[in-house]
Amino acid sequence: MREYSSIQFMLDDNVEAARERIIYVVTAYMDGMGMVPCGRESADRTVSFAKIKGGWAVFDDCADRLNMRALHGLACCLTSGLHTKAVGIMGNRDGFILRLYCDGRLRDNFNSSPGNLNRSAGIMGCSGHAIRWRSLLCENSSIRELSAAFLKSRRNPEEGLYEVCRLLSLDKSAKYGFSSIEDAKLEGVVTLYFHAANHLRQRWFDRFLHIPVKCKGAAPSAFSKK
Repeated sequence: MREYSSIQFMLDDNVEAARERIIYVVTAYMDGMGMVPCGRESADRTVSFAKIKGGWAVFDDCADRLNMRALHGLACCLTSGLHTKAVGIMGNRDGFILRLYCDGRLRDNFNSSPGNLNRSAGIMGCSGHAIRWRSLLCENSSIRELSAAFLKSRRNPEEGLYEVCRLLSLDKSAKYGFSSIEDAKLEGVVTLYFHAANHLRQRWFDRFLHIPVKCKGAAPSAFSKK
């Protein structure tokens, strides 16, 4: 399978100023991480989101590098700030991982290859509990069907993911990540750029100061300028 990640969270179409609320929540989260809004050319981290049926799809270039902590943090902030549920999707060479979030908390974790260690998250994969996903099941679908789809995903991740997405009414963009947003053919994509809060200050000093940095045990080449 391809390597990618994304988040799909549920938000009623009648929610007022949803776009502005998402921007506020993501910006506040990044502020807590020591990052501030910036232009594209100086961005250290980029987050994009777009409206989909029944909610919104979010893509993070940091999480797209299979950084589970980045995916987890963003999903928690979105579901906590917007009081909703979300599904985090991460595809890897061996299969995929699905994470269910509700009001800022991780409710369940499904890994199609539970025997593999997810190094970025530092936890072992879990087979998932279908009953915890019942509130997301589409009409006329059952917990038993979802449980069967989870089992199928272990044998054939591609087909299993397709079945799981169908049962949970996940948008087709669930199979794309930040690097493949264009392939998802989403409309009205909003992109936010962030860099470290001290980024500008550091670059200002670099223009005038050329004092060698001393660090015990570090090679001088580690501080060479490009």
